[in-house]
Amino acid sequence: MTEHSSDPIIEAKTTKRIVIDPVTRVEGHGKVTILLDEEGKVRRVRLHIVEFRGFERFIRGRFYWEVPVLVQRLCGICPV
Repeated sequence: MTEHSSDPIIEAKTTKRIVIDPVTRVEGHGKVTILLDEEGKVRRVRLHIVEFRGFERFIRGRFYWEVPVLVQRLCGICPV
C-alpha cells in the first residue's frame, strides 16, 4: 500500500481524524494523522515526512548494527 492510498475498510470505520501539523523537533516538514473509530479507539496512525534524503541507497545491504554509525551525523540537527 502506498502512502497516498487509503484502506476503505479503515476509512469507513473512521469517525474522527486528528492531524498534528506541523510536527516539531524533526528535520524538515512533518505531520501526524490519527484515525479514530466509533469507540474512540485508534485505528491508524501515520507519520508523514515528505523530504527525500536518499540515504537508504547507501545503507542497503549493510548489517543493522552498522546503520546508526553511518547515519548518525548526516543532518547535524540531532546531538551525538
